[in-house]
Amino acid sequence: MRAGERALPALAGVLCPVRWRVRYRRQERRSMSTHRRILSAIGGLLLVPGALSAQVDTWHLTYPIPGIEDQIRIGWSTLGTASGATVATLPYLSCVGGVAMSADRSTFYVFAENELLRFDTASRSQLTSLPAPVDCLEATMHISPDDRWWYFLSSVPGQNQTRYQIVDATTRAVVLDVTTEPVVGFVFSPDGSIRFELAVVGYGAIGPNAWRLRARTDPRTTTTAWEMPIACEFCGPAITANAATVYLQIATVQGPGELRAYAAHAGTERARTALPSVIREVRAGRDRLHLGGTRLVTGTCGENIFATLDPVTLELRRFASFPAECLYTYSGFILSQDESILYFATSRGSIIGTITRAEAFASATLRPLAPGTFMRFPVYTGRAIGPPSPEIVSLTASSNSVNLGWQPGSGEPPRAFTIRGAPRGHATITVDETGPAERYWMSPPLPDGSYTVEVTALNLAASSAPSPPVDFSVGDAGVPPAPIELVATTQADVSHLTWRPAPGPAPKEYIVQAAFAGTSRFADIMRASLPELRATRIPAGSWDVRVRAVTETGESPPSNVITVTAAACSARPAAPVGLNAIVTERTVTLRWAPSGSAEEYIVEAGTTAGAIDIVRFPTASPRPSIDTAAPPAAYFVRVRGRNACGESDPSNEIDIVVR
Repeated sequence: MRAGERALPALAGVLCPVRWRVRYRRQERRSMSTHRRILSAIGGLLLVPGALSAQVDTWHLTYPIPGIEDQIRIGWSTLGTASGATVATLPYLSCVGGVAMSADRSTFYVFAENELLRFDTASRSQLTSLPAPVDCLEATMHISPDDRWWYFLSSVPGQNQTRYQIVDATTRAVVLDVTTEPVVGFVFSPDGSIRFELAVVGYGAIGPNAWRLRARTDPRTTTTAWEMPIACEFCGPAITANAATVYLQIATVQGPGELRAYAAHAGTERARTALPSVIREVRAGRDRLHLGGTRLVTGTCGENIFATLDPVTLELRRFASFPAECLYTYSGFILSQDESILYFATSRGSIIGTITRAEAFASATLRPLAPGTFMRFPVYTGRAIGPPSPEIVSLTASSNSVNLGWQPGSGEPPRAFTIRGAPRGHATITVDETGPAERYWMSPPLPDGSYTVEVTALNLAASSAPSPPVDFSVGDAGVPPAPIELVATTQADVSHLTWRPAPGPAPKEYIVQAAFAGTSRFADIMRASLPELRATRIPAGSWDVRVRAVTETGESPPSNVITVTAAACSARPAAPVGLNAIVTERTVTLRWAPSGSAEEYIVEAGTTAGAIDIVRFPTASPRPSIDTAAPPAAYFVRVRGRNACGESDPSNEIDIVVR
């Protein structure tokens, strides 16, 4: 018998034998010489609030070209139009560090001299400046997605090191000031829970493992959650991230570059692919790799190439040249929210363009910008599409741990699953990650108390929505309150019961009790560990049903009482519909729509359509899904429902290939 599926003992003297089955509800460092800093731009182009469309304001910093201009200009322009203006100027030799946009896109920052200049993007005006919290020299500035922390990375004069400073954005107090190995890449996950950094181990080293990809989860420290050595001949990297994956583009001295994908929460490599040979000498710098939601975009200088890749498979979708100057190292590009427009800036900032059909790289619109404008774009995660949500189907709590079982949702096979948990009443966080074929997980020892757990599925593009959360307790958690909102859906002699745990100590399990309607002779008929139960072959008549929650401390008062009226089946079940399969490695998950009065299902498989020459077996459960191991082969599969009156006609037939 499968875990979580137990036959109901007879309720002595009250009910004749009844079989119940349980189906559980889911629950840069940028080091440049002074000469290079004057001739190149070190400002940025950042987007203002709202959807990324053809009418989008950008803010940028323009460095002068000696002999032509004598001022550094800070201003805005509207992509796709000729609109724009200079809002402020600085003397030619001013020390200008990083630029950044607040996460809510309301404020543009320029780190200049001993001040943090601020500009309101709505009114397009300058605000009162703030005292600079750290040194200006060659610093880059990053703002956490919750606008809570500022990060400043600057070069240490005369040394191949990065000065790493973290500032509280509210109090402007410096909470960390350390020196580290050179940090050449920095990006946040969309929710701000992880920041990813690419560091050089032994600056200037050429050879395997001279680089490190690191993840940090504490916003106030440089504590490393995980670290991955990056082996390459020469790395000129660009990184971008979403909730599930951090992508890393590797540049090479000769030949095509490479794109790699790593699990955001674990750092394990998930995939890699060589970029097309036409994209040679990929000089990957800031903003040279962009995640637009349903595609990755990369570009190169040598042949003016843009390429799009599938963020799930890393397969090349399209590449083409575009009619403009080459994409210089300190240029950038970004897709609009609907992915119909690609904005880009080219060498020395002399051109800004929009490509209105990004997939075909056609219809380029170009207009001049002031010489020296350095275009820099923020990472935009867009509408990345994750796999369907999984479903928690079993949970067993012991005195100090929990065993969890789940199934993937219908649709695309996931690349991995994450287990999320927290003490009940707190926001869940990722506590573990499993492979795509895993369906069970055991927690480490837990302190006594109540907890919430949920599961998400991942592909390379994004995470799914979490499964509905499940609450449970281990150890002495206190007496739980009575369950609430007990309801039932009954068809013939099959009833589906659901309820919810009330706030307070979470249950370890539940006791379902029943009695003849109108009497008070309740007796225990089943223990369930999730707030759901499917009962089959209920004797004809009316029954009062209630539920109690249980912890190791004791039992709760009973829930509300409902009446279930059952009748003997009068016909075979209807044929199941919507049969589909998810194949992950050699695990097959079959799912279908429930078939009314079916008390269990029959799975049939054959080598040809309609055949049953491989296997025919009962699921022994009314749950309309099942996981099974399957050896490599091609299968034709269908499902039938069964009750006391007989078997249904077959469902739709599907063909499955297990490799």
